[in-house]
Amino acid sequence: MRVLYLDDSGKPHSKHPSRCVAYAGFSVDEADWHALVRHVTGAKARHFPRRGKPTDWELKSVDFLTKNAWNRANNRRFAFEVVDILKRDRCTLYAACFDKALATKPLDEGWVVPLAFQRLAAKFDAELAAAGTRGVIMCDWSTHALDRHVSDCVQSFVLTRGLASTIIAGVTYGSSRSLIPIQVCDLVAGAFRMWLEGARRLDRLVAELNALRFCRPGVSDALGLPVDSVVNLFRRPAPAAANSPHPTLRGPLVSGLAPVLPWTVPAVVAPVEMPTGETCPMPQRDELTSGRFDAAPVVVPEQATDKAALAPPSVPLSGGDANPAGGTSVQAESASCEVLLDAPQERT
Repeated sequence: MRVLYLDDSGKPHSKHPSRCVAYAGFSVDEADWHALVRHVTGAKARHFPRRGKPTDWELKSVDFLTKNAWNRANNRRFAFEVVDILKRDRCTLYAACFDKALATKPLDEGWVVPLAFQRLAAKFDAELAAAGTRGVIMCDWSTHALDRHVSDCVQSFVLTRGLASTIIAGVTYGSSRSLIPIQVCDLVAGAFRMWLEGARRLDRLVAELNALRFCRPGVSDALGLPVDSVVNLFRRPAPAAANSPHPTLRGPLVSGLAPVLPWTVPAVVAPVEMPTGETCPMPQRDELTSGRFDAAPVVVPEQATDKAALAPPSVPLSGGDANPAGGTSVQAESASCEVLLDAPQERT
């Protein structure tokens, strides 16, 4: 059995100072659970001996990933050791992120949180089916009403989509104070959110985390979307392609977070080896220096309209539900289009 731990960073409320929101975490097999907890607890004690017993204090992203905190070498070493621990204990990374400015209707936790969790549950089901096992989803608790609502929505999604054979119940909640894996999720979610908001200091950290994602090229999940455990809920409009004969078509679209990461570590640039021998294509460093790919030929299916930007997929797809430019809802994770994410700019 595998357990998918999730936590959030940022809030969808318009008055919250965060510009982006991330729901992220990782899945771990029950056979590796105790080893993971021991490794993280030992790292806390080794890097921060003056903070007392490692079980008496929590990991918080604001203590490690903010600009001032990241300037401390000990914090950076600890963050990268956590990534190494996730690799060592065979964990899989999950993340559902979005930029609040790209939403086409008022953001509310009542619909955006269930949407993110259902999207991640579909990816988790694909991983469980590939491993031939079952799993549960666990998250840090927030408020009783929201937790019950999200759990009910996910449980309904699992039942109606026929995922009950792999995912057990809906969402189970626990305290981050007592669960080390949820504390790690806080670091993971914080890293993705801050990176999307322009924290380029986290380029390498997010790249190494992103390399742990689960993807299956050419395979669809329960929603009919490509299997890639790092997704973006909302679509970012892409500039029109200069070489396209159709002026209303968008330019080349690329997927998820992976194509815009400035891969600084050669080991991360290499294709991700999949258990079945497949590989998940990753962009090369020279393709990423400008933050976007060169224009590719655009193929327009017969059913395409001028409101949908369609391009042949070349990498695992990932995307969202809203098209702010056209004001219409599109399935940006569909097999006919991919999503362009501009590289974030450092905020001063």
